[in-house]
Amino acid sequence: MYKPRLYLDSCCFNRPFDDLSYDKVRFECEAVLDILSNCVAGMLDVFRSDVLTDELCRITRFILQVQSMVMQLFFSLQITG
Repeated sequence: MYKPRLYLDSCCFNRPFDDLSYDKVRFECEAVLDILSNCVAGMLDVFRSDVLTDELCRITRFILQVQSMVMQLFFSLQITG
């Protein structure tokens, strides 16, 4: 059985985390999630590239750095009653 192969760039993988209050963004998010659901179901194949992997790793590292900074700030606050 022929399965279409798709390439999704990092924007596609990040779309579900955008502001979904805009119709265009929400529709694009739903489309990406449908594509990924079809991949999990075995109806489509998504292939990746080293560039995509690098981009997603950089985004992940950035998010972890921001989370770390927020936690450091939180724990440096002095709670007063």
